[in-house]
Amino acid sequence: MATSLALTPPPLDLDPLELSILERRGTFGLPPRQISDHLVNVFFSLIAPTLPVVDQDDFMRAYHGSGCDLSLLLLQAIYTIASRSFGGHGDLEDPDLTPRAFYKEAKALYDAGYEQNPTAILQAVVLLSVYWDGPDDLRESGIFYWSHIGIALAQTQGLHTTERYSLLDPADKGLLKRIWWTLYTRDRSVAAAFGRPAHINLADCTVEPLTEEDFVHSGSAQQTHARYFLQYIKLCQIMDLGPCVNLASRAAGPRPRRDVEAARCELKLHEWLASCPMEFLWRPAAHSFWAAMLQSVFHTIVCQLHLSQKQSSRSS
Repeated sequence: MATSLALTPPPLDLDPLELSILERRGTFGLPPRQISDHLVNVFFSLIAPTLPVVDQDDFMRAYHGSGCDLSLLLLQAIYTIASRSFGGHGDLEDPDLTPRAFYKEAKALYDAGYEQNPTAILQAVVLLSVYWDGPDDLRESGIFYWSHIGIALAQTQGLHTTERYSLLDPADKGLLKRIWWTLYTRDRSVAAAFGRPAHINLADCTVEPLTEEDFVHSGSAQQTHARYFLQYIKLCQIMDLGPCVNLASRAAGPRPRRDVEAARCELKLHEWLASCPMEFLWRPAAHSFWAAMLQSVFHTIVCQLHLSQKQSSRSS
């Protein structure tokens, strides 16, 4: 039996035909409560630290029916990415409980304009930007699609400007700042992974840097997750200093300039390594998951730096 949750009702101005289509495709049918609970737990324990766009306490109050209605779009987005890391449960062999099935439901809700809360829409879009079927999933609705939509929506709401946060209480301010900086990290990581230009130019942004105080109201079980994400942002900013994601400098410009950019990038990598807290320095003898995650990003930048230098020497 599908789980019963207090979900947001459809908007009054939703086209009856759209609502009928959503009902016929089973968009409002949710997985059994045991499966739902486990997916939500997987999300907050393994995924939310890398995508800190949902306040756990607020979400869980709504999830357990003691707060406001729960966003169906956000819930389907959480199911989508959590189900990829679920494992160990035969029920997920059901074709209606696969990441692809959850993704289709979330996209249908988004396309129909079912969700009206702009923050919930942004949260869901950020989460969906992680979903892809594999290396060949570069279609229109793939990984780049959601990343670009998220950035556009956030800029429309002014999340890249300081003024947007001036009248907000600390909880809302922290949440929106985390959403913006998560979009920034997604923009840089996707650009680095696929060799595409970045879409956020920090020179055009006045939003304040993220701090540990912005995580106080997030419901994180430990501040380790906050400190991890702040270090992750620093690594993403290092990508901006050299040819790691600056594709224009790879293809054009005098070689001396490219060499200077590469040297600056390498210097910043050394500085990050020297200043990185011990808890995030990966060591084989004391393995740490979050330290390993940061080290993988660090070495990705190193590899791209060496690759760009090699390409530069060939073209000279």
